[in-house]
Amino acid sequence: MVPHARADGRLIVTQPTDYYFTFTEQTVFQATTYQSGQMPSDPQLWLYAGEILLVTNDDYLGLQSYIEITLTPGEYRLRASTCCYEPDVWRTDASGVWNLQYELDFTGLATNPTTTEPEATTT
Repeated sequence: MVPHARADGRLIVTQPTDYYFTFTEQTVFQATTYQSGQMPSDPQLWLYAGEILLVTNDDYLGLQSYIEITLTPGEYRLRASTCCYEPDVWRTDASGVWNLQYELDFTGLATNPTTTEPEATTT
């Protein structure tokens, strides 16, 4: 388990990170990324059921990512990283300005009786 900073109730993502959770009933899952302050970012999200990729999103609103999908009961993993369809890669630019961090919010992050507390790991 990796400790995570929070900004206004959102997680701060600074490297490829997995969030594991379980839904006990059908759930409309949503995950949204936000630019963190004045730090520009180009995040990408991947949602898995086991090893099966269900959906990925890059650049939904500007450079920020968004996923919305109805999930059946089960165990899932959300991978938060940076753009360009390589989930294990964290991209920064030479100036050290892009992708220092971004904010993440998703269904199950707050207290919700149908989910387990999300567990985060980094790779």
